[in-house]
Amino acid sequence: ADALRAGAKDIELSTASLGLVKRGEVELLEFFEEQCRAKLAKQLSEQSDLMVDMHVREKLATAVRLRLEMTIPYLSHWPQALTLQAQPQNVPEGLKLRAMLMDEIWFGVGDTSVDTAWYTKRAALLG
Repeated sequence: ADALRAGAKDIELSTASLGLVKRGEVELLEFFEEQCRAKLAKQLSEQSDLMVDMHVREKLATAVRLRLEMTIPYLSHWPQALTLQAQPQNVPEGLKLRAMLMDEIWFGVGDTSVDTAWYTKRAALLG
């Protein structure tokens, strides 16, 4: 809540605007992750020609690296973000976001499987 108030003050918003963020800081984190996933999809699409001759492992490494690089500016606060997502009330949405990220990565590297490999690939990437 303090971070939200400070952020609102920094950009000269009324603290009344904090009512729009009903679940607090975790909503901002989820928004950030959704934006990163969309940005990753765009980057993978733009780089698809460059990745054509890569092995799947190299494509996956590229996708994961691109996504991790998006977190670098926030690295000092990332443990706090993960702590927020680990709270019981936030776990379902956090898992959903991770599943969507795994889908985006596999789709972005050209995976079109529709059999049981679909599940195992995503579980393996999630680690």
